[in-house]
Order: sequence, then structure tokens, then C-alpha cells
Amino acid sequence: MMRIISHSAEETKTIANKLAGVIQGGDLILLLGDLGAGKTCFTQGLAQGLALPDHEMVTSPSYALCNILHTTPNLAHFDLYRLGDAVGLEETGLYEYLEEDDVFVVVEWPNAFLDEFPDERLEIRFEQQGTHRELSFSGGASWESRLLGLQHDFKASSEVE
Repeated sequence: MMRIISHSAEETKTIANKLAGVIQGGDLILLLGDLGAGKTCFTQGLAQGLALPDHEMVTSPSYALCNILHTTPNLAHFDLYRLGDAVGLEETGLYEYLEEDDVFVVVEWPNAFLDEFPDERLEIRFEQQGTHRELSFSGGASWESRLLGLQHDFKASSEVE
């Protein structure tokens, strides 16, 4: 596990921007944390790092369930906050996006469905710590090597444990 301290929204976006350099089609990233912890801000940084066109914006898809952003690879941004237990993860269409070579999936509020997600994923937990946020990264085998490569960049610009 890797932990990074972010002192501002801009620093959170910078961390995500660096992570964007190792994103691949078919990747799954779960963002866990309280309301206002920085999940959508992080997604904005990912999209910027993947050349989101200027006319597109990253907003939380709370009411739409999923927004598709035209990045490279494309970003399927899910927000499961409003889903009750009457709906299963399979019914959201998320699994179909994971099968696409040119799409990766970011999920806000995945908590109620953690057992239904594939094991090969990156989980990022956001915790408010006074004036800063702690981001904890943990992932499956393919993420371990990618995170190790990035850890050096993060150490240069952020506090890393």
C-alpha cells in the first residue's frame, strides 16, 4: 500500500495526473471516501492527464449514474451513491465497459458493491486529516508494479509513506 498526503485540491489533481500516465484500457479504479473528500477532484486530475478536450467537464454523475469522457483511453465515470440494494452492479452496465480495450472505469461510492467488483482493481481511499487529505492506494498484481514506478515521482513532489 502507498499513502500520499495532499495539501490542496490542486495537489490532488497533480497526483491523479501522474497516475494517468500508467492508465490502460480495462482498468478499474474505485474511489472511497466521505462526501467532499476529493474523489471528483481526483477524477478531474485523471481526465486532465489523459487529454480531456477543453469543451468537456468532469462532474460527479450522481443523477446520470455514468458519464463517458473522451480521453485516451476513454473514461467511464460512475457514481453509485444513489443506487439502493434493489439494483445489482451488473445492471449498471459497468462490466461491459471493463471489457472494452479503449475504456477504463472510475467508480465513486463503490462501498455497497465491493464484493461484486473484479479483484484486479486499484482502490484509493480518501481521508480528511485536518487541513490535508491522505490518499491510500492499494491494488492487485498489475497495479503493484505500476504504483512502484510512480512512487518515485510522488516522493519528489509529495509526502509518501
